[in-house]
Amino acid sequence: MKQLFISYTSYNHWANKQLTSAIDMLTEEFCHTEIVGSFPSLYDTIRHLWHAEFLWWQRVNGITPTALPTLASESTLDLMNALLDQGKEWEIWAENLTDEQLLESITYTNMKGETFTSSLWQILQHIFNHASYHRGQVVMILRQLGVFSIPNTDYIAYCRSK
Repeated sequence: MKQLFISYTSYNHWANKQLTSAIDMLTEEFCHTEIVGSFPSLYDTIRHLWHAEFLWWQRVNGITPTALPTLASESTLDLMNALLDQGKEWEIWAENLTDEQLLESITYTNMKGETFTSSLWQILQHIFNHASYHRGQVVMILRQLGVFSIPNTDYIAYCRSK
């Protein structure tokens, strides 16, 4: 099971790097263009991705976050770089996990103050599914705004690149 999550953490980081290569050429104004979707802009979608990974990172490390994280400068590229930094932390962390730890339960409190208990493997599966879902939204937003040179972020594309 450990190898599966090592693969997922590596894939997650790789896929975010793929998107960064498409986003780093866009203007900040473009990234804030409003669209109809789950989030009002590309910027807001990426910000949500980073917030979610950061909050889950805190939770699996025994910290109960009480506020969303912020950066000194929150340009879209800064957020993507923060997401990439977080992804690197997940990769390093996953290398040191054991199968036994993946089966352990973690009790955590969400931002609403609700307490839950889930196994670590379930949390990790959620994190990577959540990221894939929102990366798909990023691609949809880019296409809606006329960007069509978008790298493939599918898991199988990651596997083929190895």
